[in-house]
Amino acid sequence: MLRFVSDSVEAPLSRNNRATASLALALIIGAASIALGLIVLTGWTFDIQAIKSVKPDWATQKPNTALGFVLAGSALCLVQSQTRIGRDGALVFASATALLGPITLIQYSTSISARPSSVRHR
Repeated sequence: MLRFVSDSVEAPLSRNNRATASLALALIIGAASIALGLIVLTGWTFDIQAIKSVKPDWATQKPNTALGFVLAGSALCLVQSQTRIGRDGALVFASATALLGPITLIQYSTSISARPSSVRHR
């Protein structure tokens, strides 16, 4: 069992405090995921190699993956909402994240590109 130590007295972490800590952690991870996804999408938009990949000789993070980070992070941030709209929004973002995998698989297997630049140059 996790315990916080305060003034040399060990106090067990209550169930309510664990839930609050878990929700706060989900919010932090969700926000970090959104930020990372948006940074990578910015790199793809402006063709900045340095932010598409951690190291120049490593593979780049693909736009679909970055979009998945944004969608999943949004779902994580909204899942703790106390309103029906927030919870419904979390469900929409989570569903979109789940659909992104099959869409990407179809994209790769049929060689269809969903990038706006490929549509524009036809």
